[in-house]
Amino acid sequence: MEAENASQNPPQAHVVIDGSPREDKKLRAVFTFPDGKKKTTHFGGKGYSDYTIHNDEERKNRYEIRHARREDWDDFTTAGALSKWILWNKPSLKGGFDHFLALFSLTGELKVKTSLAGNAAPCLQCGRDSYRSPSVTVDAVATRETDDGLELLMIERGPDPSVWAGMWAFPGGFVDYGEDPEDAVLREMLEETGVVGENPRILHVLGAPGRDPRKHCVGLFYLVEADLEAEPQGADDAVSAAWVPISDLSVENVAADHLSVVDLMRE
Repeated sequence: MEAENASQNPPQAHVVIDGSPREDKKLRAVFTFPDGKKKTTHFGGKGYSDYTIHNDEERKNRYEIRHARREDWDDFTTAGALSKWILWNKPSLKGGFDHFLALFSLTGELKVKTSLAGNAAPCLQCGRDSYRSPSVTVDAVATRETDDGLELLMIERGPDPSVWAGMWAFPGGFVDYGEDPEDAVLREMLEETGVVGENPRILHVLGAPGRDPRKHCVGLFYLVEADLEAEPQGADDAVSAAWVPISDLSVENVAADHLSVVDLMRE
């Protein structure tokens, strides 16, 4: 379908896009047709990034290959078509929206500036609002010396996100609202490995916008003292947990950007 040809046709509908009130979706599209009928479609998984956010061509290509087989991108009212043409088409939300209108002979209004904008007022209890803000994660870096060299306390990642499934990572997770990151890193370490930690000290910070496929996360890595005789047991989000020789850790088996922290410990 060519945008030039579509733009010459009478409008098929008028669409208004704003933030979705649903907990699992980012955006809402309300279509009004010439006969007065309306259709509402919620689209874009909340908490997940998209091409208008990360501008990663390789991830865009993977998205198109993965979704092309099961979605109808020619029906402009479907969640799949809205996501494809608006969230995964152009580097900006406005660019994707404008192309979507021209492609399907539509008129419309875009009431949000980004796909993460939302439309909720600040919560009176916690103060949260709809501004785009990174999430904060914490990871525990616990070490022990053995006769065979340095070992790190690691977990085997579960299936979410799938790109990291089965790979080693430091035990960690998201900081809860109202929680001190130092408390969070000890909590996550205990929940995922069963090992009690103490005396967390900041070691490193990683915050590149594309480092986590789920959303923008700023990661705080803490050196944590641990019981060196403890036998780790994987739990919560971890498939397993173990003391892993640092010599066994490489780009092939370490998730995300955690290898950069592993390399710090080699020095």
